[in-house]
Amino acid sequence: MADNFLVAGFREIERKFSRFSLRQKMGQQSTQRTVALAALGQRAWEERVDLSAFAELRDRLTALDTRAGEISQTAGKLESGKSALEQERRSALDAFAARRREVEEKKNPVDAALRAGRARRTECAQAIAQAEARLAKIPGELAALEKEPAGQERRSSLASEQKDLEAKLAPARTELPGLSAEESRLAGESQQYAGQIAAIDAEQKAALARIDAELSRVQSELRGASQQASATEKDRGETFGSLGLGLYDSGTSVPALAECVARVAAIDQARAETESAFKSSLTLTGSLAPGTMVKFWGVVVGVPLLLIVLGLGANRYFNPGVSPQVAEEQAAAEQAAAVQHAVNVDPEDAKLHVVQRFALFGEGDDKTVRESALAILKADIETMGASGQAAYLPILTKVLSSPHAELRLAAADSIGMIGPTAAETPELTRLLNDPVPGVAAAARRALAERPPPR
Repeated sequence: MADNFLVAGFREIERKFSRFSLRQKMGQQSTQRTVALAALGQRAWEERVDLSAFAELRDRLTALDTRAGEISQTAGKLESGKSALEQERRSALDAFAARRREVEEKKNPVDAALRAGRARRTECAQAIAQAEARLAKIPGELAALEKEPAGQERRSSLASEQKDLEAKLAPARTELPGLSAEESRLAGESQQYAGQIAAIDAEQKAALARIDAELSRVQSELRGASQQASATEKDRGETFGSLGLGLYDSGTSVPALAECVARVAAIDQARAETESAFKSSLTLTGSLAPGTMVKFWGVVVGVPLLLIVLGLGANRYFNPGVSPQVAEEQAAAEQAAAVQHAVNVDPEDAKLHVVQRFALFGEGDDKTVRESALAILKADIETMGASGQAAYLPILTKVLSSPHAELRLAAADSIGMIGPTAAETPELTRLLNDPVPGVAAAARRALAERPPPR
């Protein structure tokens, strides 16, 4: 029936997504198998199973255990040294803080007395200066009052003020040197205490610098020991895996290992079922009638629309003098034949036809045309890869030279899905240096593609 290729196309899309999930599942099962084999090897080692058949692995594990013990012992000593240094640092800080407080407790009262003495000396000096300034003015005022007969009362008042100022000025002048001397004494004592505090701080800095340098060395050695321990543990894990694989492949029947062996066997059975489902899906894809997916994408995704849009874009680009109406009529006639060709020719020719048309017209100045073409061509390329048909390899190899990174990436992945041959290897190798990391990674995956491990 006319719609058979549509049903087959939709089923193929479902298979494609299913294979994607199956690939992920196979990867997970491989990881589970690696873990289970390592557990088997570790159980055999811990149970002291006879490993004379695996003498090399046994000796390696013995050496690794010895090495791990040495590293652990070294790390333990370093941890103890680190704890001791940290305690020494805390004790040193406490001791220096106590010494500093002791000096500060002596310095603080001196500083308080110094502030009070400085204030008193300043006050005394200001009082002397004010009294002297006033005494200097009084004689002038008295002389001026001599010419005023009525100024007797004022002259008496000035004389009394002068006498009082002279009476206060004498003791102040006597007291000032003593205040200055006391201030100097207190300032010297405060400076002595400040010097002691500075000396304590310098001593503390030197002591902590020594401890911190030692701590830094110990911490560096601890990091090194930790790295060595991690490397040794990784090596042990890999060796356990090799031992487990050897035991499993040898068909060991040691009762202590039965549970671990059964776990690996269960994973192998599940993985075999997954691989079988994957191969069955590829078989169904390979059994599709030639041209099925070309017809499917032509009807469902819009290859006819692509051809029409590309044709209009090409007419506008290469025939700018042609009117839009004439261009559309020419494109319609051209694309009617192209669509008919796309659904009837062999899949290789149909795909190549579309790719060649894109190479010719996809670089126009119409962004919508270019993006639409890229999207549809990318889906076409992925469909070729999902088919698993080696007949598509020559076409996909040509796409590896596309100026569009997304098409190069899709083509490399599709070649990997089909399985590259010697003919595709040079182009894939060239893409290992592609400026787009994703493309280079796709080429690397394609070159490394192998049948799923058994």
